[in-house]
Amino acid sequence: MRIAIDLDGTLFKIYHTYEKRFEETFGKKLPDMAISSFSLLKKEERKWSINYFQHPEIYKKAKLDRKAVKVIRKLFCEGHEISFVSCRPVQFSALTYETLRKLKYPYIDLTFVPVGKKLGVWQDKGIELVIDDELSCAKQAFNNEIYAILLTRKWNKNFHPASPYFYRADDWSEVKPIIDKIQEEKRSGKSEKEKISYQKKSMLSLRKKRPFDDSPSDTKISWRRRQPKQSCLLM
Repeated sequence: MRIAIDLDGTLFKIYHTYEKRFEETFGKKLPDMAISSFSLLKKEERKWSINYFQHPEIYKKAKLDRKAVKVIRKLFCEGHEISFVSCRPVQFSALTYETLRKLKYPYIDLTFVPVGKKLGVWQDKGIELVIDDELSCAKQAFNNEIYAILLTRKWNKNFHPASPYFYRADDWSEVKPIIDKIQEEKRSGKSEKEKISYQKKSMLSLRKKRPFDDSPSDTKISWRRRQPKQSCLLM
């Protein structure tokens, strides 16, 4: 499968640092849903948060999810085509690429896009499955008939759509079994009737909505480098 994987909150454990700095700065805990939407914050808090994510500290200190690293390595070894698609500020593209390069994956396909512009990249790359922690990204995926695995986080835990393209994983240990299930269903055609029914139900509501422009922005930056050949057994 062609799989697009998010970085922050998905492959990197990044938000605990942000929450800690927020509490130190404002003397209170960050609301759970604020990570998904800064509009829930007060003006001063929102301005501080936007500026904070433009600072290299948060990306330099971001820790990798070791379960994610192992699962992604296994996906590479099984022949899946992996792309990393992120809304990180583009000035950190070199830093991010270097971090991923050290994981010694067979190749690094890395694209940076503005917030809200991932769908165009997924469509350009022919992505079949998205793995993300962001609710809006999961919605964009399954509303466009792209499978989505939403990693459960406190800012998305109450979201349970009735879509055959949507799956939820509490952590990365559940991701691979879900992918195996999707592949089996695609081979057997087991879920086709369910998808056709879902498409008919959603078509009318989608027609009533104003089209959302998710075409890739001219500001996107892509990195694609093939790593020195590695043995899956050694990775």
